[in-house]
Amino acid sequence: MKKKKYNGNNYATFWRRFLAYIIDGLVLIPIAIVCLTYNKYFIEHRIVLPVIAENLITYGYLIILPPLFGGTLGKLAMRIRIIDTSGNNITYIKSVLRNLPYAISTILFIFTKFIFVEKTIGSCFNSINMVLGYFIYIDALVLIFSPQKKAAHDYIAGTFVINKK
Repeated sequence: MKKKKYNGNNYATFWRRFLAYIIDGLVLIPIAIVCLTYNKYFIEHRIVLPVIAENLITYGYLIILPPLFGGTLGKLAMRIRIIDTSGNNITYIKSVLRNLPYAISTILFIFTKFIFVEKTIGSCFNSINMVLGYFIYIDALVLIFSPQKKAAHDYIAGTFVINKK
């Protein structure tokens, strides 16, 4: 049986997606405030558990909500949703794939700041992390110029973001 392909043209624009991103940031701000308030202390004292907990909450939010509801709270507020190539809600695997570049960057940050004290190894991870940090800009450029308004992470996961009807 051949899978149905999504061929609509109801793609969410850059600005709708950007506003959804801002709303998600506002939702996650209490966690970010705690993290930023104590981040320097945690790094200086090599206390990694609170930083891991903050990131687990953030990535839990970004990974769990889309398969359940079609998007994060920001996307739902902007009346857009994430779908797979068949037009269905995405799976958890696709949700993980969408967030993978950012998750790898976060993991490298944690390794650089907390695990590797040795300068050579730490600077290697820091360089890789810096390159991955540019992914958000690449992601935005791909989204702006893609005819289907797909960001790089949408290509990685095989997803679309569309306007709700």
